[in-house]
Amino acid sequence: MNMYIFILIFTIFVIALFITWLKGYLDDIKDQNQKIIDLLEKKVRECDQQDKD
Repeated sequence: MNMYIFILIFTIFVIALFITWLKGYLDDIKDQNQKIIDLLEKKVRECDQQDKD
């Protein structure tokens, strides 16, 4: 009986670690995508400015 409780606690701990890692990984991807979006918006503004000139 004691072994089952240990395995259950260990499994919950591993799942919690995985969820924490996944959240950090997804936040990093979101930051990278935001940088790309900012660069694209900057390029669009530059092109619009050149079209007006």
